[in-house]
Amino acid sequence: MLLKLSDVMRNAGLNPKEVKLARHPMSDKDAKFCYENGFFELYLKTQRKKRFENCRYILNFVGTQGTLGRYEGCYLVKGVYSAKGMEFPKGFPIKPKNPPEFYYDLEKQDIMQEYEDRLIIDWGQGARNWCHNGATEKEIVALMPYRNAQLVSKLTDFENMRLSFDELESIIAASDFYSDWVGALSTTYAIYLITDTVSGKQYVGSAYGKNGLYGRWSEYVNTKHGGNKKMRELLKKHPERYHRFQFSILQTLPKSLAVDNVSVIEVESLWKSKLNTIEFGLNDN
Repeated sequence: MLLKLSDVMRNAGLNPKEVKLARHPMSDKDAKFCYENGFFELYLKTQRKKRFENCRYILNFVGTQGTLGRYEGCYLVKGVYSAKGMEFPKGFPIKPKNPPEFYYDLEKQDIMQEYEDRLIIDWGQGARNWCHNGATEKEIVALMPYRNAQLVSKLTDFENMRLSFDELESIIAASDFYSDWVGALSTTYAIYLITDTVSGKQYVGSAYGKNGLYGRWSEYVNTKHGGNKKMRELLKKHPERYHRFQFSILQTLPKSLAVDNVSVIEVESLWKSKLNTIEFGLNDN
């Protein structure tokens, strides 16, 4: 049974009454920009109001899907000063009509370091309020097996399944943690679709060999292109584009059909024709 966040704090020697919790949703464009461009700590330090009065520590969270938050780190509050006249790094988002009023001198701590980028909590119904008192109970949703692992929703059905490359990579890297996904994908033969969500181009493929979809999709995680010519060419031009690949299933195949390679290729070819992935997509034959 997973503990409450307050239990984890106490185990780390923190008094929840001396802690403030901060969660910055990635739906906020400024928070997202700062997180992706190395300004996240400065974003926490500069405030328009005295958010962190009467606290000794701040536990900082990155808002992910829904009301979830991924633990980023613990900061000691050393003092607060006026932010008027401060010079900010080039690119840091400042609203001229509503600039920050206060600058908090924060020092990142090693406290709870083993949970950084792994601990995921449910912020609860007060998600619109990004700053809560540490004594506010928060449910721990998951402790991911390694830093930055994607939290992938439970598998419900193949028809509605869509996985980003990063989610698929997390499933394969943490196969014990995602045993339900691994079991389902390993026993499924299918015609699958990979979509480059930047260009909209698509690739149709089939999985009917050892370990089914899990075996075939593992090749994409390991090589980023799965041996496909047009994908290799795309990644030569845009080496990080694989992060924008989306994986889904067009049609599951009965194992009796999968034994017959010719029949599988016929079904695969039909989907290529329907979606025009040879002429307009990422299939080369």
